[in-house]
Amino acid sequence: MPGGSAGVSGARTANTIAILSLVLATVIAYWPMLAQGFWADDFALLWTNRDLGWNGSLRFLLFADFGDREWRYWRPGWTFVLWAMHSLFGANPEPWKWLALAMHVVCVVLVHEVARRTVRSVPLAAGAAAFFALHGSHVEAVAWTAAALNVLPTALALVAATALVWRGARTGAAPPLLGAIALAAVSLTFKEAAYAFPAVVAAAWLLRRERGRWSAKDSRMAAAAAATATLVAWHYVARNRTDGYAGSLELMARVFAANFHGFARQLTPLPDAPIAVALGAFAVAALLFLWLDARGRFWLVATAAGTVPYVFLSSSGRFAYLFHAPLAVLLASWVARTFATEGRPGRARALGAFLVAALALSPEGLRHALDVFGRDAERARVAVDRLVAEGHAASGSLRVDVVPLCLDNGLAGALSLRLGRAVHVDTMHSLPRPPFLVHFDTSGTHIPRDSVILRWDDAGTRYVATTFGAMLGDLHPIPIFSLSHRWRPVADDGAALEALRNAGADPQHETLLLAPPPFPIDPDATGRVIEVSTDVRNIGAVVECTGPSLVVVAFPVPIDLLRPGAGIEVDGVSTTVLAANAIFHAAAVPAGRHRIRLVLAP
Repeated sequence: MPGGSAGVSGARTANTIAILSLVLATVIAYWPMLAQGFWADDFALLWTNRDLGWNGSLRFLLFADFGDREWRYWRPGWTFVLWAMHSLFGANPEPWKWLALAMHVVCVVLVHEVARRTVRSVPLAAGAAAFFALHGSHVEAVAWTAAALNVLPTALALVAATALVWRGARTGAAPPLLGAIALAAVSLTFKEAAYAFPAVVAAAWLLRRERGRWSAKDSRMAAAAAATATLVAWHYVARNRTDGYAGSLELMARVFAANFHGFARQLTPLPDAPIAVALGAFAVAALLFLWLDARGRFWLVATAAGTVPYVFLSSSGRFAYLFHAPLAVLLASWVARTFATEGRPGRARALGAFLVAALALSPEGLRHALDVFGRDAERARVAVDRLVAEGHAASGSLRVDVVPLCLDNGLAGALSLRLGRAVHVDTMHSLPRPPFLVHFDTSGTHIPRDSVILRWDDAGTRYVATTFGAMLGDLHPIPIFSLSHRWRPVADDGAALEALRNAGADPQHETLLLAPPPFPIDPDATGRVIEVSTDVRNIGAVVECTGPSLVVVAFPVPIDLLRPGAGIEVDGVSTTVLAANAIFHAAAVPAGRHRIRLVLAP
C-alpha cells in the first residue's frame, strides 16, 4: 500500500509539473501578442456590440433581434462576450488579448488531461498537448480577437463534450451524456462546429456497445444521439436561412479537397496536389481505424467531425484549431498503440519528446506567424491614425478604392471607434480588367469621374485623396451587378471591346450583346440593385425593376457562365445567359423583384 500511494503521488506530481510546463511554455510563446492591436473584423465587431446592453443581449439571444443583422450571425454567446468586454475595457486591446490567451491556455490543459486519461501516460499527453499549444497555424485563432472569442470557447466546449460522451458510452451513466449535450448547445452560441457532433455520439455508442440484447445504456445513448441531432437540426433551420453552395457536387468536392489540402499542409509539408492529398488522407484514416483500439477510433471520428462544416469554407488557422484539439488526442492514441507505451515510461517519455520536436515540421513557425500578425495590426493602427490626422474622415461617409487585409471588413468600425460616431465606407474592387474596374457598390449608378476617392498607398500605409478620372484613366467603374434597360447588338467581342475603349458605348446604360435577349427589354423601365452577395456559397443579388430589364454580371475574376454546368438563376430557375460587354454576362428579367444567383461550373 505505501508503495502504491507513493506511485500515485509521484504520478500526480509528474502531471502537475507537466501542466505547469505547458502553461508556462504557452504563455511565453504567445507573450508578444499581448502588445499587439486589433486587426480586420475586430474593429467592426467592437463598434457593433459596444452599446448592445443587457436588454439587447436578451433580445438577440431569444429572437436574433439585433438591428439589420442576418440570422446567420446569431451567435449570442459570442455577441455577449464582445459587449461585456467592451463595457469593461473599451477599445484597449490588451485585456482582449489576455482573455484570448487565457482561453487558449485552458484549452491546452484540457487537451492534455483528456489525452492523459485516454492513453494513461503523462509524457505522451504532454507531448500531444504541446503540439497543439505551440503550432503556428493557431495564431489566427488566438491572436485575432474576432476569431478567438468564438473559436476558443467552441473548442473548449466540444473537447469537454467529446470526453463526456465517451465516458457516458463507457459507463452508461446519464450525467456525462447530459453534460455533453449541454456543452454542445453552449458551443452553438459561439460557432457552428457542433454540426457533426451527432456523429461523435453515434460513434461512441457503436464503438462501446456490448453485443446482445438492448440495454438501458443503449437507450441512453440513442436518446443522446437523437437529442444532439435535434439540437443541430433546430439550430440549422432556425439560424441558417441562407442558400447552399452555388455549384455542382463536383465543385463542392473540389472545394473540399482544396481546403482539406490547406489544412493538411499546415501540419506537414505536402505536394501541391489537393485531390491526391485528400484521397491519401482518407486511406490513412481507414488504416488508422483498423489499427486503433475503440478509444482511438472514437477520437479519429471526433477529429473528422471537427472539420465540418468549415472545410467547405476555408483552410485558415482559426478553423484548424477546432479539429487540431481532438487531433492531438488522436495523435497520442496512435503513438501509444503503435509503440506499445503502456507500462514502459521510458519509451513514453521519448515519444512525448518526439511529438514536441515534430513542431519543426510546421511550415510556419508560431513566432514568425505572431510577428506577421503584429505587423499587420500595427499597419491597421497607422492607417486609421493617418486617415483621421489628415482630415479624410471628417465627413460621415468616404469612398476608398480598396481596403487592405489588416482592415478588411473593419475600416468603418475602426474609424467609428476612433471618432465616436458612425462612419460609412464605400469600397471598390481593385482588380482592373480593361475597359472596366469592377466594384461592389450596390447603387448601380455610374460614378462621376470628378468624384473624390481615397486611393490606398500600400508602401506608405495610408490613403491618398484623388479622383476617379485621375485614378482610372479611361477605365469605366462598373458595379458587379447592375440593371440595364437598353441594349445594342455587336458582331463579336472584338467589336464590343473597340466600342467600349473608344467611348462609343456606355456600359451602365446600354449593354452590348452578341445575341438578342429572350424577350423584349423595356427602354423606359427603371430599377435598382437592392442587395449583393459575394459569398462563395451564394453569389448573386436581389434586383427590382418596373419593366423587363437586363441584369449585367460584371464579375471581378474571369468566369464563364456559358459553360456547361454554369449559368444564372432567376428566382431559382435557370435562364438564358447572354454574353455582354465583351467579357461579362447578362440575363433578362421581367418586371418585379427577383433574386439572381450565379451557378459556377466546376
